[in-house]
Amino acid sequence: MPLENRIQQAYRRYCERESWFGTFDRLQKIKEYAREHVAFYKGSHVLDNNEVFTKKDYIKCQSNFKSAAELFGKSDIGISTSGTSGKKTNIDLDPASWFAVNFGYFRNVMDVLGYDADEIRKFKIGVMFVSNKSGRNSFQCANPILNDSLYFRLQLGSDVLACKEELKLFFNMPSYILYGKPSYLLHLRKMLLALGLEKSPWTPSFVLTSGESLYTNQKIKIKDFFGAPVVDAVSSSESGLMALKHESHGTYKIVDKNLSLSIQKHGDNGQQAYGYVISSNLAYTGTVFLNYLTEDLVKYDKDTKDINWFYGKNLSHLETSNGPIDTMLVEGALSNEHYLEDYRIFKNGVEWVFEYSLEKNDEDARRGDISDAMKCLREVLESSSIRPIQRECVVPNGGKSVRYPLINL
Repeated sequence: MPLENRIQQAYRRYCERESWFGTFDRLQKIKEYAREHVAFYKGSHVLDNNEVFTKKDYIKCQSNFKSAAELFGKSDIGISTSGTSGKKTNIDLDPASWFAVNFGYFRNVMDVLGYDADEIRKFKIGVMFVSNKSGRNSFQCANPILNDSLYFRLQLGSDVLACKEELKLFFNMPSYILYGKPSYLLHLRKMLLALGLEKSPWTPSFVLTSGESLYTNQKIKIKDFFGAPVVDAVSSSESGLMALKHESHGTYKIVDKNLSLSIQKHGDNGQQAYGYVISSNLAYTGTVFLNYLTEDLVKYDKDTKDINWFYGKNLSHLETSNGPIDTMLVEGALSNEHYLEDYRIFKNGVEWVFEYSLEKNDEDARRGDISDAMKCLREVLESSSIRPIQRECVVPNGGKSVRYPLINL
């Protein structure tokens, strides 16, 4: 089936499901649906006792989490997890869920942040998604939930010579939203800098990042180059769109139309606490995830329960000789080292390893002097055993940036 027809059919199913939800409490409606149609939740004890399940439970028998109802079409559209924390897993979606996660996503973002969707015009580029994952092609299609504006995927190669035509497209196709993983957007920035540009040739209304933790130095580089506010979206294959943080906000806002969220406490640090997200996905009806204990660690305020930081697949703390330190302290220590393009920190036995790449157009970077960064690291890690390794690129094309890996390498 042509992509345009598939999108239109999925949109109709999505609208049917929104009508089905109506004004009911979405969580209660999904729970009733799951008890009736999803094997894992049949009977009352699983949901009534708030029992949680994990990825291991899902992998053990994925069919138990699929709906037998097919109210909004067959659940035969597969998406997969990134596989960052282990083996990739597949999730089967019905058309309504597929539309929600691929296209309704952007309308959710605009609604939560107060952007007017009517500002996006028909047949204009509403969203440009930038990627450098190999084996994919650039394409465009209409997004009916954003006034039939166009969704455009810009597929970049490894360097300027490999993506000349794609960069020409970027020059000529300004979009309302510029979207991608932080590492993808910084790859685009690197390509444009290599062409001699100091700023993006056009400015979106906002830049939307997702798929990786967005760190302060990355946000600064993205905002300065593209000239637009940066919004960080936290999402996952199992939970969908979970939370959003506009750069003007101090904390993440939960997207409660898509998600019911609680936190399983993991640690404490004065006013701040740490915990793992327990999510109930309100956007999926083909495969149902309720009371799902994710691997997403967060830092939150114990009184307000506001989420201050999503660590994602990164370590929250690094173990030093004087005890653990929050990785955000390391970020703060290196925040002024503008010549660092990217970096990664991990332990190899007793030795710290500092992998880094340098900005190509920075005078300090051209000298190759990282003594200030090394001094900061020695102080914050309370160690003199730090081995710097310069890389051309810290995150390989199509890879996922994990600045503080969960395991020693």
